[in-house]
Amino acid sequence: MLKKIVLPLLWLLISITLFSCSAVKFAEGSQASNKRMKDLTIAMVEKSSQPYTSNVLQVTALKDSINTVITNEKRRGKWNLPTVNMWNQMNGMVTDFENAWKAQNTFSPVFIDQYKQRINKLFDYIVNLEDNKIKPKN
Repeated sequence: MLKKIVLPLLWLLISITLFSCSAVKFAEGSQASNKRMKDLTIAMVEKSSQPYTSNVLQVTALKDSINTVITNEKRRGKWNLPTVNMWNQMNGMVTDFENAWKAQNTFSPVFIDQYKQRINKLFDYIVNLEDNKIKPKN
């Protein structure tokens, strides 16, 4: 039921965002950061087959990095709010994952693969959003 509500709303948000992003300039640095953050986030999820307590520092570092990205994206102006919102959503997903990991201690490979798909999908939206911004002329 939640999927039936969230996915259409997410698509609506993306559609509106892509339309409104014509006023926001593409930032090569943001795209590189997005790809690096995706790799770090996936790496953290993959480590969740190990006890949470063995990975606290990595989780904390990832959350700090996500907060830095959010701060940097906010500096790009009010027209970049859709990107900021997507990063806030990613931050929420990572926090939810961390809380579940703390409670469960480890996750099964099946759960890890499913969560990686969710993370990949949201990162694809973030990357596509940046790709559809105005690219500077050389």
